[in-house]
Amino acid sequence: MPAQVAPGIFVRAASLAARIKAHKDYLESDGAELGIIGSEITIDTHQLQPDITVRLAAGGHPEIVWHKSRMDALEIQVNRGNGYELMSFDSHPNSIDKAPLPAAGQSVVWI
Repeated sequence: MPAQVAPGIFVRAASLAARIKAHKDYLESDGAELGIIGSEITIDTHQLQPDITVRLAAGGHPEIVWHKSRMDALEIQVNRGNGYELMSFDSHPNSIDKAPLPAAGQSVVWI
């Protein structure tokens, strides 16, 4: 069995690749041979739309049920009548809106 690699191997490998690419004699062909040239990844963030639904959580608060698609986190904003404001920034689903609920018998449009 091979020896265990010390923690931080990916950081060290990325640092070494950056040093090689920054060298004055570096050529693209060298990078290709070493396998340190990756393809460009472009994501049109305007086209990303997470799958979002709302359900009632315990106590009657709205719970935003979401799946983040290909992103690492989701910023949730809410408009309670005074313009949009940050409700939460989550990296794990789901989110409960902890804002005070309307008085009994009253309702609020949650945009």
